[in-house]
Amino acid sequence: MAKFYVRGEGKDGTSIIYFNVQKRTPKIRLRICTHIPVDYNKWTAANKSVAAWKKFAKSEEGKPIADKLELMEQAVSDLFAQGKLQSNDDKDVIDKAILGILNAELARRKEEEKAKRVENARKRKADEAQQKKRILVFYQRFLDGIRSGMIRHGNNKQYTKTSIQNWEAFAKYLRDFCKESDTFDNINKEYADRFCAYLEHTGLLPTTCNKYIICFRKLCNIAAEFGINQNATSLKVWKEREVHEEEKKTEVYLTDEELDAIYNFPLEGKEEAARDLFFLGYLCCQRYSDYGVLSIENFQRTISGTPIIKVRQQKTDNIVEVPIVDERVNELCNKYNYNFPRIADRQINDYILDGMKKIAEVCPSLKVKYVTVLTAPERSKEEHYAELLRRKAAGMRLYSEDNRTLRKMQAYAELHNGQPLYERNAQGQVVKFKYEMVTTHTARRSGVTNLYKTGVLDTHEMMAISGHQTEKVFENYIKVSKGEQADRIATKLKNLQDVKNYINTHQL
Repeated sequence: MAKFYVRGEGKDGTSIIYFNVQKRTPKIRLRICTHIPVDYNKWTAANKSVAAWKKFAKSEEGKPIADKLELMEQAVSDLFAQGKLQSNDDKDVIDKAILGILNAELARRKEEEKAKRVENARKRKADEAQQKKRILVFYQRFLDGIRSGMIRHGNNKQYTKTSIQNWEAFAKYLRDFCKESDTFDNINKEYADRFCAYLEHTGLLPTTCNKYIICFRKLCNIAAEFGINQNATSLKVWKEREVHEEEKKTEVYLTDEELDAIYNFPLEGKEEAARDLFFLGYLCCQRYSDYGVLSIENFQRTISGTPIIKVRQQKTDNIVEVPIVDERVNELCNKYNYNFPRIADRQINDYILDGMKKIAEVCPSLKVKYVTVLTAPERSKEEHYAELLRRKAAGMRLYSEDNRTLRKMQAYAELHNGQPLYERNAQGQVVKFKYEMVTTHTARRSGVTNLYKTGVLDTHEMMAISGHQTEKVFENYIKVSKGEQADRIATKLKNLQDVKNYINTHQL
């Protein structure tokens, strides 16, 4: 084996490796530079013993050096065997062989680096593609897009404020359920079932669970339209669960008699303003997002001169024209000179409740109790009340805010026979006064239901007023009871029988 060595330590702590080529016949004595740099201290330590060299030759840093030195030593032996080394003048033959080895190594390194760059680029591209497929990443891109108007419905209409709010509400449950690494490729029936079970576990009403299941299904479809979701299974596995009547929050409507009492009852301040806005909503059958922002521009006439309330619905962007046939619309317009009060969404239901509670004293039907179910926030509120009671009974200290909350809840419970907070009947079902169940949306529901009860308009005519786009959704707004429906059917059949009797009598 050639004796490899270094000639001292350089300023940077490295040295160049050399080796000697010697032969008696022909007489050759040469010093060959390998052009290979090495750490001086590590080289010195590696050459202390055979064992030290073997260890160095197997190390990550030493193996490439040892391999090249071995190739150079073999190259010199081959040159001797081929008779290409005859004198010291043949040194350039060895130098050329050494450079060949170094160039081959350099070429190999370049090829490896190129292959590594290609592989890294492939991985980056794959990672970017996988990143785009992540459910939460696409959801955020979609949400940002509908907020800015850059992403639109298939009919090129922008998402309405209400739609955006629904997608924002969906975010909480999507982010709680999905892992950061979850992609649309992960979605199968088992995944969809787990999401449905998760929603139910949060205590949401079944109808609300179905709303968010629909959101997830739509998200998968929209991602497919963008070419992000290529998992066909993800488009088929979202199934809304059947919701039984006893699982729904009871939605009441107000009768003509109750509405008359509400309109005529003397209220003041915010309660009066809230009642008047509510009544406008009833008379035009619209959502609060539409009737809460009415102005003089909404009150127009048709070409034939029919007075109307013209509204572009915020939720659907539909334009509806509601004929004005109730004089109370004009009374309210004159009362406010078309400058109707403005009350925030989060406040108006409180004012409506306070007003309805007073009106219930002169309208007994508003004090009738209805079976219903608690929403998730109401269940949470009741659990919090039970926990405060437990802490108080255990002698635990309550902070001032907790004390205020407890006193307020106790007052409610005492007034409503709360068990522990909300009243239950003998079957354990939650019951509430009708007036407690009246909200801004009761106005629209009452308007639609009372129109239906008149029997004057057909479904399409009523939908033209309410702005509903499908009969299925419209029919959900009709809240007549089965008893009321039976009465309507009986009246129609009786009228039919009277007609038949009249015809038979006059034929005779």
